[in-house]
Amino acid sequence: MFKKLFIFLICLALPWTFAYAEEENAVETNEQANVYYLTLNQAIEMAVNDNPQLKTCEIKKSNYEIQLDAAEYSAATYRKTRTVLVSSGYEVTYVKGGYYVLSAQEAIKLSDMEYEQVKSKIAYDTTEKYFNYKSAVKLVELMNKSYELIENNYNSAKLSYDLGLISKSELDNAALSVKQALYTLESYKDNCELAKENLKIILQKNNEDCELILTDEISSGEYDFNLENDLVTASEKRYDINSLKSNYILAEKYYDLTDLPENSAKYYSAMSNYITAKYNYTRNKDLILLGVRSTYNNISAAKNNLDLKIDTLSIKNDNYSIANVKYEQGMITNIELTSALNDAAQAEIDVENAKLAYKLALEKYHYEVVIGL
Repeated sequence: MFKKLFIFLICLALPWTFAYAEEENAVETNEQANVYYLTLNQAIEMAVNDNPQLKTCEIKKSNYEIQLDAAEYSAATYRKTRTVLVSSGYEVTYVKGGYYVLSAQEAIKLSDMEYEQVKSKIAYDTTEKYFNYKSAVKLVELMNKSYELIENNYNSAKLSYDLGLISKSELDNAALSVKQALYTLESYKDNCELAKENLKIILQKNNEDCELILTDEISSGEYDFNLENDLVTASEKRYDINSLKSNYILAEKYYDLTDLPENSAKYYSAMSNYITAKYNYTRNKDLILLGVRSTYNNISAAKNNLDLKIDTLSIKNDNYSIANVKYEQGMITNIELTSALNDAAQAEIDVENAKLAYKLALEKYHYEVVIGL
């Protein structure tokens, strides 16, 4: 009796032992596969860390700092000796007026802004690819669910056909829907894999066998921006506007210091460059700010589109529910039921795509205002 009881207890324990062993192996596999659970901010940090583009910006700034040292040294030498080293390539007039020092200072200021712009571009690209992959995963889930419903509908239609309740054309239509759904599902899976690889590239993980689990959802509420205030911010902070302004300032400085007869080629060249730089700054600044306005309008359009898609989904789901009832009562054909099912499935996918478009419109506007893309 005791022996039987002992064997019985061992048998009870074995499944738990096996289950624990399987779970332990799963953890090890998880670690070996390098699974990354990433918030959006963590993904951006990964993309920015040791990024070659940012290193290039740092090198350019170092070069401008060397130029500033040389310009300041030349200016200090001139103040003491009233001469300029020929090897420096500087002209006395512009050394005296501080043009070369100003030029280097502007270059350093712009290099800092360029660094921030490149960083913002990386951040936005990461954001776009992050949510593209997140959306692609969601679409596969939705299409899987849709495929199962369509397959169930086909199985039901096949049973009805065997009982002589529906025509062959209705069964063929249901079978065609299954085939279409399967092909669409395969296409979504392929797109999902591409989106994943695209994200891995910007995360600098493209040569690593890893899985990415994205924890941030594609969620966005009502937007509340002050466009006029944002335009002022863009005028002050955008790299491209400041670059145009810097060129204008330097061209004006160079023109003012060009103390030559008005009929000299150098004078007219300086004047021409000054007029062109001023025109480029004033005109292109307005065009850039117009682009910011356009990005703002895109948010409104994307939000309206999302609202419409949500309303459409509600209607299509109601239509499918009604179609189910009518079909069970013999009031409609399986073709009509299948059509209602397909419409509801497509409406759900349309909502997901609209959510993505709205989210990215919000993100893009933020970056366009702060530094420009």
